[in-house]
Amino acid sequence: MSGLGLLTTERIRRPATSSSRFGLRFWLTTGGVAVVVAASVLAVSHFARRADLLKLSVVRVEGVDLAIAREVEAYAQVAPGTPLLAIDLDEVARRAEEHPFVRSATVRRVPPSTLVVEVVPREAVMLVSLGSLYLADGEGVVFKRAAPGDGLDLPVVTGIGQEDLDQRKAETLGLALDALLAHGVAGNPGGPVQEIHVEPGVGITLHLAETRVRLGTGDFDARLARLPEVLSRLGQAGRVPAEVFLNDHRRPERVAVRLRGGPEMAAHGEQQNP
Repeated sequence: MSGLGLLTTERIRRPATSSSRFGLRFWLTTGGVAVVVAASVLAVSHFARRADLLKLSVVRVEGVDLAIAREVEAYAQVAPGTPLLAIDLDEVARRAEEHPFVRSATVRRVPPSTLVVEVVPREAVMLVSLGSLYLADGEGVVFKRAAPGDGLDLPVVTGIGQEDLDQRKAETLGLALDALLAHGVAGNPGGPVQEIHVEPGVGITLHLAETRVRLGTGDFDARLARLPEVLSRLGQAGRVPAEVFLNDHRRPERVAVRLRGGPEMAAHGEQQNP
C-alpha cells in the first residue's frame, strides 16, 4: 500500500510534457487572435455606421469675400451627401488652389456635416501690360487676366513683353515691385504710383499724378528717400516738376529736375543742360 501511494504521488507531481505545453500555447494564441479579429470587426462596423451618419451638407470657405468663396466652393467639387470621412482633404485643397485668387488652402472636417476650406488669398498689387492687362501679386506672380470687377485701380507695369518676363523676370517685374515698395516706404511722395515703366538695361521710371521719377536700376530706398524734400522745396516755390532724376549712378547724391516748360535743373536751383 505504501508503495502504491508513493507511485500516485509521483504521477501527480510529474511536470507537464512539451506536447501539453504546446497545446496550451496554441489555444491561448488562437483565442487571442479570435478576440483581436472580433474587436476589429466591431471597430470596422462601428466606423462604417459612423461614416454613414456623417454626411456632407455644408462647405464653408473662410478668408475671402462671399463672391470668391462661392467660386472656391465650386472649384472644390465636393457633392452634398458625400460621407464626410471619405473626403480626401489634400485633394480638395489642391482643387481650391486652382482658383486664381487662392494662394493656398487647407481643409478640415467639422462633424457632423461641415467641410471648412481655409484660404490664404492672393492679392493683386499691380497690373502688367502684356498686350492685355494681367494681375500680379506681391511676389511677382502674374496669375490672372484682368477683368471688370478685379480692382483695376492699380499701378500698371509697362515696357516689357512676355519674353522679357520669361527670361529676365528679376530685371523687369522684380525691379518694378522693388520700386513700388520703396515709394510706399518713402510715404508715397507725389501721390500714388500710376505707372511703372520698365526699360530693360536702363531702369525704372515711376509715373505719379503730375511727375515722372527716373530711378535707374537699384538703391530705390535711398533714392526715393530724397524725393519728399525735393517736392516740398519746389512746392514752397509754387513749382511742380515734370521730371525728377534720381538715376545719377556716378553722383547718387545729385538730384535734378525738369520743370514744366523749362530746362533740367539741379534741385538746389543750379541750371543744367537738358
